[in-house]
Amino acid sequence: MSKQHIEFILNNEEHLRQLKRLSKLWNEYIDYVLKGVEFTSDGVSIADSKEHDKAYIQTKFEKLIGENYFIDPDCDPYGVIEDGLLSARFMGDPAILLSSIKKEQEKRHTRKRHPKKSWEKLRAIGLEP
Repeated sequence: MSKQHIEFILNNEEHLRQLKRLSKLWNEYIDYVLKGVEFTSDGVSIADSKEHDKAYIQTKFEKLIGENYFIDPDCDPYGVIEDGLLSARFMGDPAILLSSIKKEQEKRHTRKRHPKKSWEKLRAIGLEP
């Protein structure tokens, strides 16, 4: 399977499910570190869990994105999605990436000026009608 533009992640239910799971693990890990919550709502001990680890979550996130998706600067001329990806990598929460993709898709149609090259590329790959 070849790499797709990163916005297609919203159409892939399996990858969305994986990102949401990683985001949940991240939030539980943060609750453990900052608030001292020792068990998840499922009764799993966060201290003993190998999944509730910053390195594990970031590795899974990087692998999922790196193997399946790319960012095209022509389709993201303002860098909103790329910034979201960098923020998700830095902060550790994959939900930041999903939020930035949705935000860019909404803003794309409300900006007064969007580059013509971007619209052409988006239509060519099937992201815009």
